[in-house]
Amino acid sequence: MISGYNEMKACLKVSVTAPAQKGKANKSLIHVLSKMLEVNKSSITIQSGFKSRIKMLLLEGVDIQAVKTLIQSKLQ
Repeated sequence: MISGYNEMKACLKVSVTAPAQKGKANKSLIHVLSKMLEVNKSSITIQSGFKSRIKMLLLEGVDIQAVKTLIQSKLQ
């Protein structure tokens, strides 16, 4: 679930219920984001923060302005 967005930091806050064991939470995060952003899971990769609460993601083949608009519409 998307629970917030900080435009200044370009930071999205996402909550998942999967445990942080054996990559389950990371897979859940990618699943949640792919559904919300309407993109394939393969276009989302975790660049850093595999074992951290703070992650940096790479979205390939995605228009960033469209992503921002979609996120803002989902948060309202």
